[in-house]
Amino acid sequence: MAVDYYETLGVPRTATILEVKHAYRKLAKKYHPDKAPGNEEKFKAISAAYEVLSDPEKKEYYDKYGDADFQNGVPPVSVILLTNPFDIFRSVFGEMAGMRPENFQGADLGYELHLEFTEGIFGAEKKIEVSHLETCNSCDGSGAYLGKVKPCKGCRGRGQTFETQQASYGTFSRVSVCTDCEGRGEVILDYCRTCGGEGVVLTKKTIDVKVPAGVKNGNTLRVPHEGHAGPRRTPPGDLYISLKVKDYPGIKREGNNLVSTISVSYVDAILGTLVEVNTLGGKAVIRIPPGTQPGDTVVLPNQGVPRLGSPRTRGSHIFTIQVKIPRSLRCVKQLHWICRSIFFLLQL
Repeated sequence: MAVDYYETLGVPRTATILEVKHAYRKLAKKYHPDKAPGNEEKFKAISAAYEVLSDPEKKEYYDKYGDADFQNGVPPVSVILLTNPFDIFRSVFGEMAGMRPENFQGADLGYELHLEFTEGIFGAEKKIEVSHLETCNSCDGSGAYLGKVKPCKGCRGRGQTFETQQASYGTFSRVSVCTDCEGRGEVILDYCRTCGGEGVVLTKKTIDVKVPAGVKNGNTLRVPHEGHAGPRRTPPGDLYISLKVKDYPGIKREGNNLVSTISVSYVDAILGTLVEVNTLGGKAVIRIPPGTQPGDTVVLPNQGVPRLGSPRTRGSHIFTIQVKIPRSLRCVKQLHWICRSIFFLLQL
């Protein structure tokens, strides 16, 4: 069943990211299981809608194709999905119950980088553009215009509320994030004109990435502090780059070795020959020894993949020999004649 994320958050399709975030905050406070038990599914739906509509790439995909991929749990874009509604809640409100903002950092960011086969083998320097949240320069991340704030009455400036409950096994206290000030301990009197009170702004940034030699498809690079800016000037998260390495015609990778297959005629297999082959370093000539059998290999040492972290140590390029066996009777007779001639010569 199709889900309308805009309807879930109660915002129009033209809503900005800030409007989406404000709507999420309002609904998350109302339906959080700690405050409204029995509304877990509603809270999950709100969180799922926010996760998509608050991200420009996911929002663009959703506007074009709907929610099918998101409902199936398939990320249609190169961004890490949080999936846990409580992680989303914490990333927006900035802290967990019983913990102060200084213990937090911004959310991590994911990116998918496609590499040519040779770039994965020998390394590369790439430039990528990411969209992430950065601390607002106008308010220095406070969200307040000219620092206009006042202490929160709901938590008395602590950012947390304490609730004592009586149970059959005794009395216990529960610490929660103050929903009046969202854990800040203060209330903004006048919102920043640039960020609308968020303390962060969405910015595009070009990042230089050095891909080390020897990486393979599926490896992940971590770039510290290039994720989303943290709440209220706390440290930013990290950027995780997932590497997708393309295939190369005629050459496969097995660990630190490269593997290729070459075909030779039965005559060349019997008598031996020289064959020109393709390597990642260009053309090379390998020797096929006399009497080569199907499945035999010829190895070029130090022509394989550099060891990750030790680029001077390389694997080998291994060539597996395929012998083309004739099908016609004439060729079989010719092969028989060649074999007899070789046997005769060996007896001399």
